[in-house]
Amino acid sequence: MVLFDKAEEYYHRYLKSSIAEDEKNLALIHDQLATLAAIRGDFKLAENHWKSSTDIFVNVNPQLDN
Repeated sequence: MVLFDKAEEYYHRYLKSSIAEDEKNLALIHDQLATLAAIRGDFKLAENHWKSSTDIFVNVNPQLDN
């Protein structure tokens, strides 16, 4: 699990960086955090990250919301 801890720490750092200012990058970061949470078995956290990722993706691509 040390590898997952390091990966999660890495993605959380990017949530606070200028990379996350681009909404597409932010959606990808939430996607990665959701995957890590699901692997750990924290499905509620995974669901929250996937919802954030999906909401951002739809905001960036409003034509898909129809």
